[in-house]
Amino acid sequence: MIFVTVGMHHQGFDRLIKAMDELAATSEEAVIMQIGASAYEPVHAEWFRFDTQERVQELSSAARVIVGHAGAGTILAAFHCGRPIVVVPRRSGHQEHVDDHQLELARALSAQNKVVLVDEPEVQALRDGINSTAALQPPTGAGGNLAEAITAILSNSRS
Repeated sequence: MIFVTVGMHHQGFDRLIKAMDELAATSEEAVIMQIGASAYEPVHAEWFRFDTQERVQELSSAARVIVGHAGAGTILAAFHCGRPIVVVPRRSGHQEHVDDHQLELARALSAQNKVVLVDEPEVQALRDGINSTAALQPPTGAGGNLAEAITAILSNSRS
């Protein structure tokens, strides 16, 4: 199963949800999406807007791969349950976030081979990203303090 998550942010992420819905139309693998405030409602995948942290963790743990925005919490949740993650940063130019900090984080983690970065959510790029996650070895057990975990992950490339 592929789990798609856009987090709790108040701005939608229709570009990712639409592209993953199109991918789901031709996928032999189930796709479940947490769409948050996105206006687009998938027609080819199971979806919900928001749920409990426990339910999202359950879906993350059950997934073969996670596709999500490049939010620090989403990335750490994937690391915590040992699942590979394809990250698609929300972009300020598309009114998906206030700035491009997700792109900065995604680039830093991609350079360390901890995530697969897909800059633009297009079906083939997402399919290729999902297929390339087998080469990732995400850190496990990255729970605890979010700021400390992100600092530790990023500092590994500097040591």
